Amino acid sequence: MAKRRKKNWSKNLKKSPNVKLEPPKPFKSLHEYAVSDSFLKTGVEKFKGTMELFDFNNSAWGFNENFYKRDWCSEILPKLNSREEDTWKKIANERNTNNHTKHHHIDISRIIKIAQKRLTDLNLDDSKELYSFRLDGKKRLYGMLDYPIFKMVWYDSKHEVYPIFR
Repeated sequence: MAKRRKKNWSKNLKKSPNVKLEPPKPFKSLHEYAVSDSFLKTGVEKFKGTMELFDFNNSAWGFNENFYKRDWCSEILPKLNSREEDTWKKIANERNTNNHTKHHHIDISRIIKIAQKRLTDLNLDDSKELYSFRLDGKKRLYGMLDYPIFKMVWYDSKHEVYPIFR
């Protein structure tokens, strides 16, 4: 299992006699995030999302200069906010016009090689699956599902991480 880089969590904190500094909680192994799609279809917990694992240093699917202004504020955040009251049961059972599930797990071996390498670089390669959350058309959020929390890793506006050839 790959180890996460250690961060100097107290580097920028002012030392105070009243504050007890504690190291961050150990990183949860990503195989613990895997939740079966069949389990989700009965999930009564409400959807929650976090950017805890987001790849801020990847200009292709992570944070770039247009991401915040164009995509995050105008498209992604409003869609995620509209999901706050939805249960995982509702989300997992949504279908597109071809009757395929809109949101689902994807085996990491089926995503493009550069994305697989990026997961290794991020020390997120000990999971066998990513969760694909469809926003609209080709637009997807990919991340790890720590039920009921969706931990976003990438925003893919062009469906490049997991291309579908028809």
